[in-house]
Amino acid sequence: PCVYTSTTTAADQNGFWLTCRHRDTSFFDCIGCPSTIMVLKYNVQNPNTTWINSTGFIAFYIFLVFVVHFVLLSIPFFDSELVWTLTNIAHSVVTFGFLHWLKGAPFITMDQGEAEQQTQWEQLNRTNELNNYKRFFIAAPVIVFFLTMFYTGNKSQYFTINFLFLALALVPKIPALYGVRLFGINRY
Repeated sequence: PCVYTSTTTAADQNGFWLTCRHRDTSFFDCIGCPSTIMVLKYNVQNPNTTWINSTGFIAFYIFLVFVVHFVLLSIPFFDSELVWTLTNIAHSVVTFGFLHWLKGAPFITMDQGEAEQQTQWEQLNRTNELNNYKRFFIAAPVIVFFLTMFYTGNKSQYFTINFLFLALALVPKIPALYGVRLFGINRY
């Protein structure tokens, strides 16, 4: 019953393309119809960012951290302090590797090869602005570090090791280091 007179296509700040249909202004033709219907939302530039920018991925990420922790707890000769330290180390090394070391996209991208020179962190929203997903990836290592410090009783040897691995996970996330390759490492 609704007559749509125009279609608008535009990209939002994250590179997602929105196609909206706008209804006719005639009151009798469009009673009860929304003024705009969003038809399509996807990232046509880089599909590598669509799966990581989802609530399902965040839930999977949290679940995976707990699974690794419980697997380490099941090893009989590991005490709780060592398990929390190993959880923090594993979390920091894996997030550094996947977010800040590996470059490119496993999918075919339509950005003329721009993603081939960027890490996953740089591809999240193509700017150094902090969106909710980047804030989550900043908060996660801090939370794991605080949990580790709580369960290790703030012992100095555990603090030093855990703090160094926290720095490994957080320093590359500083907005001033967006796109920077320290000492030319991982430049190509």
